[in-house]
Amino acid sequence: LGWGPVVDGLIIPKDPISVILTGQHHKMPVMLGSNADEMSASSPPVVTPAQVRTLFDSYVPEAYEAEGLTLYPPGTTNAQARQSYIQTLTDAQFTAPARRLAKGLDVFQTEPVWRYLFSHAQAGLGAFYGSAHGLELPFIFQSVEETSYGKGTFFNNNDRVVAKAMMDYWTKFARAGNPNGTGL
Repeated sequence: LGWGPVVDGLIIPKDPISVILTGQHHKMPVMLGSNADEMSASSPPVVTPAQVRTLFDSYVPEAYEAEGLTLYPPGTTNAQARQSYIQTLTDAQFTAPARRLAKGLDVFQTEPVWRYLFSHAQAGLGAFYGSAHGLELPFIFQSVEETSYGKGTFFNNNDRVVAKAMMDYWTKFARAGNPNGTGL
C-alpha cells in the first residue's frame, strides 16, 4: 500500500529496510507481530468467490495464482470467500512483512527476535471481526473495558484472562528482553 517511514535525512536518515538488511541497525531484543484477522474490519461485509478469484487475477503473478488459490480457496459460499479474502490480505500486508522483518533482524544480531500472532476473538466483536487490526491494543494497554466495545456482553472473563496474559508478556519483555518466564 506504500505506507512506511519517511526518510527525512534527520530523524530517519536512511531507509530502515536497507539499514536492517545491511546490519547497520541497533542490536537489541525485538518483539513484533500481527493479528490473525488484520483485514477483517476493512474488508467488505460480503465477498463472493468470484471476487476472490478477481483479487488473485489482479494482484498475483500468473505463475503463482494457482498456488495462491490453493492456499486461500475462494470456497463456494460468500462466508467462505470473505474468510479467504481476509486471510489473503492479512497475510500479504501484515503476516508476511512481519515474518520478513523478523528474519532480516535475526540475520545480523545475536539478541533475540520474538514474533507473536494475536488471534484472540473478543466476546461480541470476535464473531464477525475475529482479531482485526488494532483490536489487540486495548488488551496490551489494559483498557478494553474503557472502549465502547468493551462493555457488557462485549467483554467477558476470557477477555480479562487474555488482557492479563498480554500485560504479563509485554511487561516481561520490557523488563528482561524476553517475553517468557515462569507461568508464561
